Amino acid sequence: MACRRAQFISKHGLLVTPVVGWIPPEFVPVANAGEVDEVFYVPLERFLLATEHEHSDFLWDGMLQRLHGFRYAGQRIWGLTAGILIHAATVLLDRAPEFEVNVPGTPTPMALAAAYTGDGYAASRTAPSGHL
Repeated sequence: MACRRAQFISKHGLLVTPVVGWIPPEFVPVANAGEVDEVFYVPLERFLLATEHEHSDFLWDGMLQRLHGFRYAGQRIWGLTAGILIHAATVLLDRAPEFEVNVPGTPTPMALAAAYTGDGYAASRTAPSGHL
């Protein structure tokens, strides 16, 4: 069973739709060397804990946004991947993160994606938090 969750926008303006599904325990991933450097395991709960969490705020398309990063077992998970995993952990584990996910008073990444047309933001849509 697989399901689609919220959409996100990459720093390059691409709309990303994560898909969540169950994989059998005997599954052995094979990385596509042209796209993936390494495959590793991180417990989903880690993306809700303040431990080994870092963030920086930056301007994107004129709006302040928050970029997250995590360290786990010598690995660094950051940017869009970290944001998607924070959202997945929040929904699937039904818990809030121990840290502030968004810059207070700014639209969430999902609100930005919902209003995004690919060429900019839809003029007919109401801006989340008045920022579009």
